[in-house]
Amino acid sequence: MSRTIRVLIVEDSENDALLLVRELRRSGFEPAFARVDTTDAMAAALAKQTWDLVIADYTMPHFSGIAALELLKQIGLDIPFIIVSGSIGEDVAVAAMKAGAHDYMMKGNLQRLIPSIERELRDAELRRQHRRAEFKIKRDSERLRALHEINLAITSTLDLRAALDILLEKIDLVLPYSATTVRLFNKETGELEPVACRNINEEEWKAIKRKGLHGLAKIVLENKTPLTVSNVQIDSRTAISGFARTEGLVSYLGIPLIAKGESLGLIAFYTKEEHPFSDDEIEFLTTLAGQAAIALYHSRLFERIKLSGEKLESTNQRLQKSLKELSGLHAALAPLSPAESVIDMLDGIVERVIEVTRADAALIRLRDREKGIFYWATQRGFSDYYLKSAASPPPGSALEWLFRTGEPILAPDLAVDPRLKGKIQLQAGFRSCAMLPLKVQNEVRGVIHLASRELGYFDESRKDNLLAIARLMSIALENKGLFDELRMSRDALEKSNQVKDEFLSVISHELRTPLNVIKGYTEILREGVLGEINAAQENALATTMKNAMELLRVINSVLQVTLIQSEAVSVLTHEFSLGDFIKSLRSDYNRTVVGSVTFDWEYSSDLPCVKTDDEKLKAILQNLIDNAIKFTEKGTVSISVAVDRDASKIMFAISDTGIGIPKERLPFIFDMFKQADSSNTRRHGGVGLGLYISKKLTELLGGTIELESERGKGSVFTVAVPTLLESKLAGAQNYYPSELFRPTEL
Repeated sequence: MSRTIRVLIVEDSENDALLLVRELRRSGFEPAFARVDTTDAMAAALAKQTWDLVIADYTMPHFSGIAALELLKQIGLDIPFIIVSGSIGEDVAVAAMKAGAHDYMMKGNLQRLIPSIERELRDAELRRQHRRAEFKIKRDSERLRALHEINLAITSTLDLRAALDILLEKIDLVLPYSATTVRLFNKETGELEPVACRNINEEEWKAIKRKGLHGLAKIVLENKTPLTVSNVQIDSRTAISGFARTEGLVSYLGIPLIAKGESLGLIAFYTKEEHPFSDDEIEFLTTLAGQAAIALYHSRLFERIKLSGEKLESTNQRLQKSLKELSGLHAALAPLSPAESVIDMLDGIVERVIEVTRADAALIRLRDREKGIFYWATQRGFSDYYLKSAASPPPGSALEWLFRTGEPILAPDLAVDPRLKGKIQLQAGFRSCAMLPLKVQNEVRGVIHLASRELGYFDESRKDNLLAIARLMSIALENKGLFDELRMSRDALEKSNQVKDEFLSVISHELRTPLNVIKGYTEILREGVLGEINAAQENALATTMKNAMELLRVINSVLQVTLIQSEAVSVLTHEFSLGDFIKSLRSDYNRTVVGSVTFDWEYSSDLPCVKTDDEKLKAILQNLIDNAIKFTEKGTVSISVAVDRDASKIMFAISDTGIGIPKERLPFIFDMFKQADSSNTRRHGGVGLGLYISKKLTELLGGTIELESERGKGSVFTVAVPTLLESKLAGAQNYYPSELFRPTEL
């Protein structure tokens, strides 16, 4: 069965693009593709639709693979990017991968293309899952915290108007919707009365003439389920379409306010742009509406008590008790956040749930989705005998019924409830229980089981309060699942990145071995060990040695960067003579043939002994000096050294009279693979790692590096390194093989 894949091909040759498409089709893909070969065309294609993959040639007449990669990064798109080129050097390919390309290969050898695509598509999906999980965890954590704050606020008062004002104020803070309205049902008139609103003209909203129950509100209250409308301005069922147009209200979500089985009214959410309410949004707002309904129920009951003028002390006491219990239940969930494990999370609240409900025992079961069974996660108050007996519920058990229906079980008398077969709880001494579903995306993922030794303890009067706590626990469970998925996707991505780093490290190590052999035999030939050589042969061998050394520098740079990024580089400090250090460095460059470049060394003859990592320091300076030489075809490279009075800081200045750096490139010059001239026609070689390495090593030594440059007048790099490093650096015991940070012989 073919798999559809959307491929953007950055290629100037139509034939080469068709070859790639044919390769995809041969491997079971059905590509929907477009070919582009300019910046504008690629930008337009990226804006037009979503792509699964980008395959790019490296060099084109009017574009390049690196430019395409930069464009992708500028737009902020995370799409697998594979370079398929007719000619690309190993060093350029490695540089491209370090810059963000996911793989590269030659056009004449596409054996790795399909495995590479499949791998990168998997990695891209992992990254997407990672981002989605991160976003959802953050959003759900904010929602859970908001629910907790709303609950504490609205259960802190029995005044109806105050409760509504608090509710709307909190909703306005945590939800991105433009308007909220609350209408409560008047039993005497049979109408929904406008009570409170937010972010609309309250006077005009309340002035709307309404008679009887009709329109969207009637549908919501009769069905007792949420209702969404994409555009209330044009929906024929809308009774306030004119007002909606005036206020700019578009999408609608209406949720019934139900408490104790009674429909109290309706809460409606509006947006000012068309917005498809997602299932999890509806679930969250339904949870909020359910908790608001309980608070409103208490407020209205309290109002009736005051208006009746009767001595209803016992009713008022029950109301205050219920309100206190609800507040306590919400407080019990305050610490619910993703913990190291689900057990850690649930174990932290089960005792507090027992405390606020005054149950004698509590048990939380979770469902194993793979095995399709429930297991107990944590409990308090149940005996080992009960736990063992209830470990495998029989067919038709209360647990099975609850899982199938998703409905709670409240049993005031265990002895007469037909859903509770086996009566194991009675044998354990319990007389009443409540079993509440924990739902995640409308799927029962767990059950909280509360039991009491008091007959009639768990009755319908407690149902709404208990369901409110079950809904909040469900959100916490979903957060924990997302937290685990996030950690798994993070681990998978880290492993993928580690594999790539190991690949670069191994390849670089393997390349050094044959290069050292080439160097060795070249030196033997030049020394005449295998016989006399003529001038032409000497020139050829000199060119061979020069290019071998350049390639060795590139390989060492890649290895250094890999080690730095993996934090495998430590600092080893010791005391040494700064004067001897500078003399050795100067001697190295005095032996170097650098054409028309002259050196100017400026330092005191009595430089003190200092304490830092001399090999890292030498690598920093060599990279800067080599950079100055490279961009100074004719002129002077100056190196100055100074030490402050207490020898606590060394300062170096490396300046040149070369071509300088354009002003627009200065902010990026220390980034990986960034050069003053990054075009395909540049005159100077290199992969753009030297300055990056110098900056990272300087920071590792606790120092700073700064740059001043002007096009056509040269550059000045200033390095300041402390000689008394922080203890975390000075005390480092691990030291990565130092030869990687010793300057390559010139």
